Amino acid sequence: MILKKVAIFTVIFSFALANIPKTVAQFTLDVTLETDKTLYMQMELVNITGNVSFQNELVEDGLIGIQIENPLNQTIMLRTLPLATETSGGFTIEISSIIFCDQYGRPIPPTTQKDKYVWISMTVENKGVTTRTVHASITIVDSNLMPLDIGRASFTIPPGKTAQFVPRMYIPNWATLGTAFAYANAYSKYPKDGGYPLCPEKSLQFDIIESTANPPPAEPTQNGTYELNFRLPSHMPSGIYQVTSAAWYIGYTGFSSKTFETIKLGDINEDGVVDIYDVTAVCIAYGSKEGDSNWYSKADLVKDGVIDVYDLTAVCLLYEG
Repeated sequence: MILKKVAIFTVIFSFALANIPKTVAQFTLDVTLETDKTLYMQMELVNITGNVSFQNELVEDGLIGIQIENPLNQTIMLRTLPLATETSGGFTIEISSIIFCDQYGRPIPPTTQKDKYVWISMTVENKGVTTRTVHASITIVDSNLMPLDIGRASFTIPPGKTAQFVPRMYIPNWATLGTAFAYANAYSKYPKDGGYPLCPEKSLQFDIIESTANPPPAEPTQNGTYELNFRLPSHMPSGIYQVTSAAWYIGYTGFSSKTFETIKLGDINEDGVVDIYDVTAVCIAYGSKEGDSNWYSKADLVKDGVIDVYDLTAVCLLYEG
């Protein structure tokens, strides 16, 4: 039996159609939140979907902020997604630029290597007539959709002025080679603390090696819906994760939550250790592919639709005895 560590993996959503709150108490938003599975192995793709409706109708505009926390209560991702194919605009706070740069904020070619630090600059503009407090973030994700690092800062911006945030960010040695993505966001407060997006996110891409890739889609399939995909890095602790959503729309709020479980990579029989029983499970299913009578999806460790020498090698490398 797995020794489960009850961990909080909080994905808190906050939704904004306008960025000036109003006090309204008699209605709430209806927010749905789903994951495509209830049990994931480390490195598997996690798919989060949902929708936001008001008075039984899907909203036709707006943004939803997503905050993801690991079991140590550390934020590993902040994203803002649109809830419509086109947003209405008119935001008083705007991310005017995001650039790959050196430590002084000067633009440089967008390439780097593993086990290196990079600097990414975001500029936030206050187009309003009052001073605003902004809680900013930059999240970097590799081509395999695994979050690599995040930078956060809070600052005030006088009306008509800009502020620049240039965090130093680390590219770990386990990052996937290829094109990585950086996502810059601005919130009234971070979603976990009851905040909401102040404007749409802005992104850039850079190469960990020379390659080309397309960023994950950010547009909803229809108004009022949202979707986010990411993978759990192999060092992420196993246990019960909780996904919580909190939507905001000009004073209206709505909430939803769901849990899912993760298990250790290579622990095919889910007994908390990678041992001879897991190697045996791969051997029994060896040579099978999806649809075969001896196919066992948990033994497909590299997730390529066939159980072969790569899966056997993987379980042997993960072997703990």
